[in-house]
Amino acid sequence: MDDWTITTLKNWNMSDSVIATFKDEEIDKNSFLKLTENMIKTLIPKIGPQAKFLSNLNELISELKSHGDIKIPNEFNQGAQNQIDVHQQLNYIDSIDEIQVLDLNTINIINQATEHNDITNGVTQINSYSNHQALQTESQHSQHIKQILECSIEGKNVYSYYQQNGCLTFAMRTKLVRLVIDSEIHKSPDEKLSINTIHKLALGIVELFPHESVHTYFIPYKKEQQHVRPNRGKLWDRYCNIRKDIRKLQNANDKNSNNRNLNIMDNLIVNDEDLEDNLLWLKNNREPVHTVIEKWTLTSSYRYKKLLSSETEHSYFKQYPAISDPYGYQLIEIDFDRMYPGKEVSLFNIFPNFVKTISNYINKFKPQLEKDTKCARLLRELNTPTEQDAYVPALSLLPRIFPSLTVSKSSCKNFAKKKKTENWRPSYTEVLEGFICFIKNAAQLKEIYDQKETKAIKYGFTVQPYVTLLCPYPNDDLAVTASYVVINKFVYKVETPLKAVDICFKSFFVLNLSYPTECDHVWAFVQKFFYDINTNHDKQYQSVDNTINDFKYIQNLSE
Repeated sequence: MDDWTITTLKNWNMSDSVIATFKDEEIDKNSFLKLTENMIKTLIPKIGPQAKFLSNLNELISELKSHGDIKIPNEFNQGAQNQIDVHQQLNYIDSIDEIQVLDLNTINIINQATEHNDITNGVTQINSYSNHQALQTESQHSQHIKQILECSIEGKNVYSYYQQNGCLTFAMRTKLVRLVIDSEIHKSPDEKLSINTIHKLALGIVELFPHESVHTYFIPYKKEQQHVRPNRGKLWDRYCNIRKDIRKLQNANDKNSNNRNLNIMDNLIVNDEDLEDNLLWLKNNREPVHTVIEKWTLTSSYRYKKLLSSETEHSYFKQYPAISDPYGYQLIEIDFDRMYPGKEVSLFNIFPNFVKTISNYINKFKPQLEKDTKCARLLRELNTPTEQDAYVPALSLLPRIFPSLTVSKSSCKNFAKKKKTENWRPSYTEVLEGFICFIKNAAQLKEIYDQKETKAIKYGFTVQPYVTLLCPYPNDDLAVTASYVVINKFVYKVETPLKAVDICFKSFFVLNLSYPTECDHVWAFVQKFFYDINTNHDKQYQSVDNTINDFKYIQNLSE
């Protein structure tokens, strides 16, 4: 990082942590002026400093453009033309208690459409490849990556996710790198991967996934005067970690000939000293994000075992501050993917078919719902021009197809046997709000939480994670402009309502939490029907089992 960049950041009153991040990413004046909005969001996760930086950068770029001193990348031009809307201002709320400081009168609610690019014919042009023969080589690189992904369900899910969303999440990138490097080492675990091989793998990835940056996956060694920049990137990091663990296991196997048939790739371990270092780092750092992601992945199993044995989700959030940051829900995704590989996009794969069959299910098995005014309207809303427009009414209908169950309040004194003291039979509205809450403005986030907390105290429960959808339009109470997941008073904004349900569900497993009492059976249906997960601790609900069988019957008829 050069003096110009440091001076500029200080003049803009950027924090030392932001300056350190720019230094770590080796951003000089040239790269500084080419930063896109996506890059800025990665470098500066917090919305306040991010907005201030964008404003200053816009002014700087406008000034330089007026003198003809700079050419601005198209991506930044497009983003800079759009005024920051409610999605950016409400992208993350540190906690429920801070919601009241928002000045809602200054916020304009704006619908934000996301364009998904078709990648089926996309080919990324790498500058160092300029002729036809080079492009043919590129095609071979991407085909190699695609073949690796097609060999597993996880790989197919990564490719499918990109096709549907036009981008990869941190968790998806980590999974992609793991699949690629593990596949290469499986071919010949005793041989090293050359720098050229890893570079080709990186090129293949950005060709197959055009919106990805090659620098995310590999940056080769470079020496400039006295400064040495070592090999870096997700592919290189994964390869080094794998090689280190392979050597340790091989040494252990040499001491015990009976273990020579041990599958090295399936028994990778993390050195105790490295583990403690990674945990210590996570307890004291929130950024840079890519380092958080890497160390979070490496410590997944240990943290979960520790959570099961001694911690609660409250202390967990205090102990690992990164999980309470805007990207914290992505850390939940990482842990869930490690716990249940192959289940990461199950909801997104199965839900479209659920939307198509729920009307027939209600008509055949729950005809009384068709007479209910609210349900009848939701059923009509399912017949929309686009499939995703039907997702919100389908999610709203889901808890309505189950009966309300009586909940018993229990007490326990001096370790005596629990004794029922009071019963509570949630209304259908309470069952729905235990699953998804609909609000008209962001201030209601705190109101809803306070109501849940009051009720939880009354019946001896705790507030569990839940989904909240912002629907501000009086004439369309199903038009969602923002989707939130509320966990332990922390509010995460995610991309879509279905994504919010996905993150909320995964948080129950990752944080070892119970489903909300009033809709325990609804979440049990989600677990078994959409994710096909069964555990030894599952409660058995006849209504859930019957509903699953009935839906399968309807789906078989439609096929």
